[in-house]
Amino acid sequence: MLSAKDLIASQRLQEQCSTTPLRNQHSYASSAPQDWDTQELHEETAPLRKIQQSIREEKLTNKNFGLCEQMFVESQDGDFPKKFNTLGREFVLHKNVFSPLTWRCATAIVPALPLKPGQAMLDMGCGTGVMGISACLEYDLSRVLCADISMPAVKNCAENVHIHGLDKKISCVQSDVFGCIKIGQKFDLIFWNSPYLDHAHTNRSELMNYMVSDPNYKAHENYVTHGLKFLKPNGKLMLMISEDYFPLAYMNKRLNKFGVHAEKFKQATDDIGHTQLLLNIVKIK
Repeated sequence: MLSAKDLIASQRLQEQCSTTPLRNQHSYASSAPQDWDTQELHEETAPLRKIQQSIREEKLTNKNFGLCEQMFVESQDGDFPKKFNTLGREFVLHKNVFSPLTWRCATAIVPALPLKPGQAMLDMGCGTGVMGISACLEYDLSRVLCADISMPAVKNCAENVHIHGLDKKISCVQSDVFGCIKIGQKFDLIFWNSPYLDHAHTNRSELMNYMVSDPNYKAHENYVTHGLKFLKPNGKLMLMISEDYFPLAYMNKRLNKFGVHAEKFKQATDDIGHTQLLLNIVKIK
């Protein structure tokens, strides 16, 4: 159970929130998925054409979604909180919070982040806080704000912040993307390991849809259209995707509608062999 100090840490910025309503996690459309138009991928390489075919038949996303759900369900067995280790550090996992061990992206991405000592970071969709906490310790950051739409995740993150003695450097807040982030705050890096599937699966659990789907890319639209306003000069607005499951060209097809383009900043392989892409979001000129 969280101490009073942990609860204060988890809600430190709550008074900054406006009355902007949180995205309704029960609002996923019950209609069939949108048409996955992959015409622009026809000129790519043979492996990418294979991915394109998988997308067209919805085999790729269904397989990815099903595997993700299976690992999440397994992670929810047993007693909580659970202890786990990643990047050489121990963390705790609360019930109904997505486990970083489901996808081991942190082991690839944290060393690739464009950060320097003394800088500030916003970790969007922080979950347990592994990314923000690890970055703070690895790069000796001056300030980190961890945000998540899920209050169980915010409380989980706050406990891990306290475990690692970072209460003075890291704040945790419940926020639907930038809905509760105080205007005027500026960061050197804003990072989001986003729910990149652009439709919900009607035959999957609502909790899993909530965690890995963003119907019509509404949350992504919020992120890319408002995120640039929260950057310091030369700051970076970043997304992370797994190249093994989602083609960059297809993501840009979605993002281009919002006047931005994702550029590959770095590519890294995590400790289970998945290729992770760190993407820099820039305005289309």
